[in-house]
Amino acid sequence: MSHPSSTQPLRIGIIGAGISGLTNYIALSELDNVQINIYEQAQELKEIGASIGLGPNGLRGLQRLGVHAALNDSVGIRNHSTWPMIYRHWKTNAVLGYDTHQDVPNRLHHTARFHRAHLQKVLLDAVPKTVLHLKKRSVGLEPNHNSVTINFEDGSSVTQDLVIVSDGIHSAIRQQLLPDHKNFLTGWTSFRAVYDVSLLERFRDSQEVEIPTEALHYDWTPTVRALIETAPSVRSYPGHSGSIARQWVFNSRIVLTGDAAHPIGHAGFGAGMAIDDALALYMTLERIQLGSETKGTDLENALNLFQRVRKPHADRLGVFLARTGKAKSIYGKHLSEEQILEWVNGREDTAWIHEHDVNAAFGLVNNVPQ
Repeated sequence: MSHPSSTQPLRIGIIGAGISGLTNYIALSELDNVQINIYEQAQELKEIGASIGLGPNGLRGLQRLGVHAALNDSVGIRNHSTWPMIYRHWKTNAVLGYDTHQDVPNRLHHTARFHRAHLQKVLLDAVPKTVLHLKKRSVGLEPNHNSVTINFEDGSSVTQDLVIVSDGIHSAIRQQLLPDHKNFLTGWTSFRAVYDVSLLERFRDSQEVEIPTEALHYDWTPTVRALIETAPSVRSYPGHSGSIARQWVFNSRIVLTGDAAHPIGHAGFGAGMAIDDALALYMTLERIQLGSETKGTDLENALNLFQRVRKPHADRLGVFLARTGKAKSIYGKHLSEEQILEWVNGREDTAWIHEHDVNAAFGLVNNVPQ
């Protein structure tokens, strides 16, 4: 734990109440002598969104943060095979390949998928309602020597000793701090639907599924067609991404985390990365004495350590995604049988992402003299 202090608590403002903002709160609330508030632009935190995946790194992180409910089978869904990802032929449904866990002995840490609303709920259950301020759209920061003022769209403002920017892939605050940073459309679109599994009961034991053939997906495997045709509605989600922010720490008292720091939407890694950010931020701030009189230089050193722990991993991920995204695009609209097998068999191992050990990374960086 951080060293006890007789001063007033360090005021920490978290911008955004997504997975990044909520896990930041849960992690940092374990620090001594801090007062943390979350500012969220939404009118209310509705149960919206589709599915979200967490690999072993994210699940280990939630367990360490005490969010044990997230590991329950009633919240997350794991493949019975224990394989984190299975690749099937779009037409025959044959298994073409699968990923495996490398070093994950605990089944509860095996890759799981969640309804985003269910994961959000277990995180919100760990956050006192009194610290969550809704209808607070942050429009800008005003840093000074000893504090940072957050300005909101409604004309109000609040002054904090430390501001953690967790406002997502389209971060308005990142745009203020790094005006030349640009997001882009990946060219890929996901189609998602969430509905009660009971709607699929009639297909449970049937290998022959009668599905209208006039749809675009008429020649897909019957299992996929059944899933699509049963959905009451299907929503499209154009893929957005961006380069890893070149700088995460500003004015000694501002730090980017989550998608605001590494906008890697639709890659399947964002939630786990955000949880690892929260753990790393806790480990770096835990090293210093916290309070209203904490020196800006001490905060800056801690935040710079956080950046040194996390940014190299994020940069490597950014290079990986740029390379694999380019590889996907060369095939065009249709893949031949040979190209399908070539893609599946030639895919890169992603265990270094899903099984990343943020504690080990912190230990390595913390022991390197500056």
